[in-house]
Amino acid sequence: MAEENTNRLRLLEVMRVSKLEFVERLVAHSDNIPRETAKALRGEAVAQICEFYFLIDEMKIETDQQVRRLAHGHNALTEATLSDPGKMERLGKKPDALKKALFQELGIEKLIENFRRRPPCFDQSDLSRLLVTQMAPESCNRAVKHMEEAGLLESFKNPYGSKLLHSPGLIEEYYRNYLDDLGVKVRLHSVQEQ
Repeated sequence: MAEENTNRLRLLEVMRVSKLEFVERLVAHSDNIPRETAKALRGEAVAQICEFYFLIDEMKIETDQQVRRLAHGHNALTEATLSDPGKMERLGKKPDALKKALFQELGIEKLIENFRRRPPCFDQSDLSRLLVTQMAPESCNRAVKHMEEAGLLESFKNPYGSKLLHSPGLIEEYYRNYLDDLGVKVRLHSVQEQ
């Protein structure tokens, strides 16, 4: 029993060290960022946005059909959450917030159109929609602002006044390195146990 506890504690240490190194890479990316921005980059909202962009890149979501499936999959998961009051309670979500996060057909076409751009973009409101179960839109918007200040995300306004976000690829690479590093450390931890 004591050995199992020790193994769990070592594994937790490995996970925390890898996450800390990932966050340090994000903060170190820009030398002259305000203290508030550096603090925000250490937050879970930023990590979740990095994970989202990593997943888009790693899953090679590139075509209209893939983006459409992403939106429909998001809608299905959001509707499943809406139909489960216990899950909504556990996530701390209100029905109105989840309903607002559903993509209508016109919204899906807008999502696809923005993703067709070169480079591919997400409207900031669509990013908040896609991450609704992980964070409130306000938290997403604050995290995006700090990531822009650090040069981890780029933005521009489209002719309709929407803010479009593009990742130049840094956060995907940092997140990939974090997972690879974590995998190596977990394997080393497993070998040391034997």
